[in-house]
Amino acid sequence: MTGVYRSIERLIYQYASLIDAGDFEAVGGLFSSASLIYMPLGRPILGRDKISQHFRQQIIIYPETGTPCTLHQVSNLIIDIDSVNQTAVANSIYTAWQCLPDSEPKLLSMGRYGDRFKLIDGVWCFTERKVSPMYFGDLTGHLRGAEKWQQAPHYLVK
Repeated sequence: MTGVYRSIERLIYQYASLIDAGDFEAVGGLFSSASLIYMPLGRPILGRDKISQHFRQQIIIYPETGTPCTLHQVSNLIIDIDSVNQTAVANSIYTAWQCLPDSEPKLLSMGRYGDRFKLIDGVWCFTERKVSPMYFGDLTGHLRGAEKWQQAPHYLVK
């Protein structure tokens, strides 16, 4: 059971690492058998190509680093494994920071991930990720169209 737990934990942390590296093709690969859903809207983005495209269209990459200059921290990870059905669910908290060249680190967002996994051909894979943002900082240096988030009632930083 420890091996299964570690495999799923690795997928969750790998997502954060790939986003921070700006490797949106690899992020899409993590979700090739999955849907990505942003709450509260709940509209799924399905499959490798659409998920990679979503991140390329939304996240600003800085030429100086080739990355979004972010650091995603994932904590409070709880994984429940159903070995009979070869599935698992996980819940965690994320905190996303950004530090642009010549600036101080700033909080971008905090929220929750709700993940589902399945063993497919002997490999644990994402089948669903629900992202539930709870608090926002200044997203203007991170997301195209950040204005809509800045109007959220739980916007943190003015």
